[in-house]
Amino acid sequence: MQALLRGPDAHVAHGPRPWLDRGDLSMSTGTITEFDGDGLFGVIDSDDGRLLVFNVWAVEPALRRYFTVGSRVRFLESGGHAGPRAVSLSTLDKFPASLPHLLQ
Repeated sequence: MQALLRGPDAHVAHGPRPWLDRGDLSMSTGTITEFDGDGLFGVIDSDDGRLLVFNVWAVEPALRRYFTVGSRVRFLESGGHAGPRAVSLSTLDKFPASLPHLLQ
């Protein structure tokens, strides 16, 4: 996990996002494999075998508890100074029946 977080923007949750100007976003799917000790970052093992880091705070607050180790997710991949990142995450797992009221 630590190796994935190294780089000039490893500690920055929000900052310059040069990939938005380049237009190199692509949709992927994978499985959450771990979280760091502070619960700020997670790691996704993409279906094509790559590891990507994501910022937990980028997930909608009402949905965070549904992103756990083993959860199947869909995400946009973006390039960054510290390597590929997963952004705009959504779960592929079914939500409990009680969840829709949280999204209204």
